[in-house]
Amino acid sequence: MLCFISIDCGIQEGYTEESTYYSSDANFVDTGINYNVSAEYRAADLDPRLASLRSFPQGTRNCYTLRPEQGKNNSYLIRAWFLYGNYDGQNSFPKFDLYIGVNLWEKIGISNNASYKTEIMYVPSTDYIHVCLLNTGAGTPFISCARAKAIERAIADDLGRVWSYYNMSNTESISTYFPINSQSSNDYELPLQIMKYGAKPLNDSDPLKYYLDQGGSTTSFYLYLHFCDVEEHKGNDIREFDILLNGQPWLESIVPRYQLTTTVTNEIPIWGGGFGELWLSIVKTNRSTLPPILNALEIYVEKELPQSPTDPEDVDAMVNISLTYAVKRNWQGDPCVPMTFSWSGVNCSYNGNNSPQVKSLNLSSSDLTGEIAPALSALKSVRYLDLSNNSLTGTVPEFLAELPALEILNLAGNKLTGSIPKALTEKVIGKGGFGTVYLGHLEDGTEVAVKMLSRSSTQGSEQFWTEAELLTTIHHRNLASLIGREGKAVARGNETQTHARTRIESDRYYRSDSGSVRKGYRSSSSFQFCGTDRNRAVLTWEQRLQIAVDAAHGQPAIIKSEDNTHIVQWVMPKLERGEISNIADPRLEGEFDSNSMWKALEAAMACVPSNSLQRPTMSEVVVELNECLEMVIASGRDLEMTEISKTTSSNGIDFLSNTLDVDSSMSLPQAR
Repeated sequence: MLCFISIDCGIQEGYTEESTYYSSDANFVDTGINYNVSAEYRAADLDPRLASLRSFPQGTRNCYTLRPEQGKNNSYLIRAWFLYGNYDGQNSFPKFDLYIGVNLWEKIGISNNASYKTEIMYVPSTDYIHVCLLNTGAGTPFISCARAKAIERAIADDLGRVWSYYNMSNTESISTYFPINSQSSNDYELPLQIMKYGAKPLNDSDPLKYYLDQGGSTTSFYLYLHFCDVEEHKGNDIREFDILLNGQPWLESIVPRYQLTTTVTNEIPIWGGGFGELWLSIVKTNRSTLPPILNALEIYVEKELPQSPTDPEDVDAMVNISLTYAVKRNWQGDPCVPMTFSWSGVNCSYNGNNSPQVKSLNLSSSDLTGEIAPALSALKSVRYLDLSNNSLTGTVPEFLAELPALEILNLAGNKLTGSIPKALTEKVIGKGGFGTVYLGHLEDGTEVAVKMLSRSSTQGSEQFWTEAELLTTIHHRNLASLIGREGKAVARGNETQTHARTRIESDRYYRSDSGSVRKGYRSSSSFQFCGTDRNRAVLTWEQRLQIAVDAAHGQPAIIKSEDNTHIVQWVMPKLERGEISNIADPRLEGEFDSNSMWKALEAAMACVPSNSLQRPTMSEVVVELNECLEMVIASGRDLEMTEISKTTSSNGIDFLSNTLDVDSSMSLPQAR
């Protein structure tokens, strides 16, 4: 069954015209203002579809959403009509962009008060077709009429094509009154009234010529030429011709059949030269006694659609979320593409030619009501989900714990009740006087303990904060080190963690082949490139720790340099975010034990204070570094078990940065 969607833009109610029902566009778009063209342009013969229009003075992108019955992966012919008609009394012709899905369809440049029509063949990858008008700053976009029709093939539309008479220069018309078998002999469903007429040159020896200019250097064409010999031949007469495109031979020795249709076409697009031009010449052959003919032609311009739309499952999920909560935002068109017009509160991941995916959704303070929408379970790539400060009710659904990529979940400020799904609470590793302690992971996979002050704690926030301040000044191998804090929340790590607010130097030491140590200097601006010299042997983490131990023992063979610098400004933000992988020499390629790396950094930063009383003795440093070495050696022996542990700990939700606020007695960690 063929599907029509016919829309008369700017009207209040639909109507039927010549057996075609035209709907109001109110059900296809949420924005815009209805207008009628000025009275001076409403002539008696004006097409009623062009008498009204919808204008879009607000917003940069406004989209119509069409939902054809055939759905995705089918071919559709999409048409749009425009008639300015001085509807706004400004007598100012606008220019704007017309998009199909996430790709540019055409740049619309209205230059007079005549109507303009454009059409495109389109195969959507979703059940929705978005037709969007983009304000480019050169006038207010508008549209008068739109139509979408599903077609059985990408080559014909069952008389949906609009055929117009074309008067070729230096030609004469030929025709027949005899019946033409134009459809059963041809797959292109050509109308009889089209094929019973044709053109031939006035001079039998001249070619038939046709020229098309699309004005684009990258334009390519698909060409369909339809022939039907409507003249009865006498004796040994023969009609045969060659076809040239842009001066080059294309097809040779074409012999049209009498009262039967012959169609020739190209499977590979024809490049329009350097200027988007198409020169068509039909030339009779040497043995032909009759001139060439042409009954009809169709030319399709190939339109590149380079942008990949958002992953269809994510699109369906976002549309269902929008419908469930009646989100009061300008959510139109594709959620992620074009990137500059992605939906408010939505961030996406873009990976080359792959379809973008929703990686974060922020619906905080969006007046959401009802239960948590099941459609959220389809966002398989979402890492950050914020539904805080709404009026959501009901329980926390299990599917939130099953989202494979979810790292941050914020449900604070709602009216949720019931128990928290077990999968969301299994990260609890203990409880103390201040509150619950949770297992979390830094970005490099390092495990940390996260302690949050409970609302029900008998100890106040001031005591909690005092403990945090005290931990910033204490460093001991048997005491957990503070690696980060936020607001009134304090994160405490195990003994292998490091204080995040001390300083380290940018001096680099390398062990030479002879075993000596030499010192290299890099400025803080280029420090991230240290150790990336491709001509230098890469030192392993164990070798570098051994160099540090030697230096701590006061070994000679240290080449001094007068240049010294600190890299505090470069390294501190990374330490505060726990980005140890961005601090380590990139040539290690991640091949180091993160716990020993943290411990070594702790030892290094402990040596920075200018006051000697605040620094450890070198004997203590040697002990710390030797412990780092032992950890590296041990991790090498247990590499297989370490990999298994990493794999296990990477599953589930990272509670270092997850927030669940279901009742007044529980508050989980928030984003650092």
